[in-house]
Amino acid sequence: IFFQSKKISYRDESVPPTRADLLPDPKVKAFTPASEWEPLLNGEVAVLATVREWLGGERFDAVPYDLLMCFLRGYAYRQDWAETVYVELSEALDWR
Repeated sequence: IFFQSKKISYRDESVPPTRADLLPDPKVKAFTPASEWEPLLNGEVAVLATVREWLGGERFDAVPYDLLMCFLRGYAYRQDWAETVYVELSEALDWR
């Protein structure tokens, strides 16, 4: 499986995070995310592996790649990167 990699998180990964688990947004001013079409970096693969575990393989695999990259790279500046990607992405998918 492509997304098998070392998991990263500041909290217990056995339970998916909620919005209440997210750290305050640091509002980084000079952050520019990588483009959606650029190759994945090792840190990104680890975040995706964690998010896939929380979201479930079937639901994760159904997310359009460009949408997934927007969430992955748009929150890369955060200390709680994996948690924020999961919470924001899962809420967006619920809304869709």
